[in-house]
Amino acid sequence: MMRVAADQNGQVKWNGFLDQFQTIEGEDTVESYKEEAFRRVAKVGGGTENEIDGECLRSFFQALGENVNDEEIAELMQIADGSGKGIITLDDFMIMLDEEN
Repeated sequence: MMRVAADQNGQVKWNGFLDQFQTIEGEDTVESYKEEAFRRVAKVGGGTENEIDGECLRSFFQALGENVNDEEIAELMQIADGSGKGIITLDDFMIMLDEEN
């Protein structure tokens, strides 16, 4: 599935991913889905409802049956941790999903 959603550089962008599915009308609805996605990742990973750290990400991926190594976790944190605090906040998550490039 990820290969289908990937752009010519092999990267998956939020909008490209959404293009595969039925269009969701209303920006408020889209924003609420993004917030729900964040909270679900945090909950499954054992984090708080307001932040995701590296161990939370690792636990989340393990719950999905994926084993990720330290380098992969560090790369994900670098991409998503816009605040540089070592955690992903809801604001960081929303900004990451809205990035076009």
